[in-house]
Amino acid sequence: MKRRRRGFTLLECACAIVVIGVTAAAVLPALNASTDVFVATSRARETCDNVAYAMDRTLAMLRDTRLDGTHGTAEIAAASAGSITLADGRSVTLNGTTLMLSVQGSPPSPLLRDVEAFEIGLFAQDGVTSTMGSSGQTWIYTIRIKVGGFELNGRAFIRARSMPT
Repeated sequence: MKRRRRGFTLLECACAIVVIGVTAAAVLPALNASTDVFVATSRARETCDNVAYAMDRTLAMLRDTRLDGTHGTAEIAAASAGSITLADGRSVTLNGTTLMLSVQGSPPSPLLRDVEAFEIGLFAQDGVTSTMGSSGQTWIYTIRIKVGGFELNGRAFIRARSMPT
């Protein structure tokens, strides 16, 4: 009596390879899509974090605007829709697509790159009247930063305000 050897035939091996190929063809696009979503989400989170950091730094600087002790007015050296320089030398300026921050005694350093829009508004105590022409009367700052489709708006009030006598 002939003893049969157990094992796979060539036909069974070919069928197994075809099944594995069909399964891989069905699963790989879903795997690639989930990888692409992960990468896009990671980039979006990083961009959002960077914009939030730049906004926090800018608002913190503006909250600490020094006041003229005699008149109780904000000491702002220069202001425009895209930059502000305080009397003590601190500034935030959009230079091309890079938001630059300057603190006392140091050269400007990049705060945020690939900025699509950066706007500063200066307002009086009523929050409506623009003080861009008379920046010493500023009580409130508004900031708008847009990067990579993310837009963040912020508002800062000067922390302490002495009233003229």
